[in-house]
Amino acid sequence: MYEQWVVEMEKQGGMKCNRCLQTCAEHLRKYNDALVINDTLRMSDAFQYLKDFYTEESDRHEAFDETDNKLSQLFSSHLIHLEKLTKRSQFENPNLEELKKKLKQECESKKDARGILYTKTRQSTVFLLSWIRNTPELNSILRADHLTGTGTGSNNKHNHMTSIKQREVIRQFREGELNLLIATTVAEEGLDIEKCNFVIRYGLVTNEIAMMQASGRA
Repeated sequence: MYEQWVVEMEKQGGMKCNRCLQTCAEHLRKYNDALVINDTLRMSDAFQYLKDFYTEESDRHEAFDETDNKLSQLFSSHLIHLEKLTKRSQFENPNLEELKKKLKQECESKKDARGILYTKTRQSTVFLLSWIRNTPELNSILRADHLTGTGTGSNNKHNHMTSIKQREVIRQFREGELNLLIATTVAEEGLDIEKCNFVIRYGLVTNEIAMMQASGRA
């Protein structure tokens, strides 16, 4: 598997003190992450993920060598072209259109609809929330927020939630201030909300959208 190969190359670079190999593997891993995002979310989300990474790289001054500089310049040289591609309607993700239909169906078929949308990564919860808020058909019927596991992470923009923020989001959902949680499966453990009446699993194993009837939840 490509992703496993890249991770292994990054490890070998570190073990052999091969800075060039380690750096190239790290950047390839980020591009692979962006491709995974593109499979289930918007192309603009994948592009933003890479932009955030290279912005953080350019702000980093320690241990920034010739390899880092060349790879950053390579991305910058294609920046305008990539951004133009994200604005082309033919590249819109059909899975999101299907997800939009399912969310609308749940809200229209249930009185006081309240659901959980499970996705794979913390980045996905952030991007899906942005997508909902920027989709008028959904933003008018959904009061959403994202919920991830507590802890620490290396990426500040998509960091884990604090336990205080997590409890506040759950409270808002229980009391009806929110009617949709966009959550990672890490947050699923111990998440038992009686008033939740639908659950959707999106992009966890394949691109298919699966409805899940969860005992005690839906």
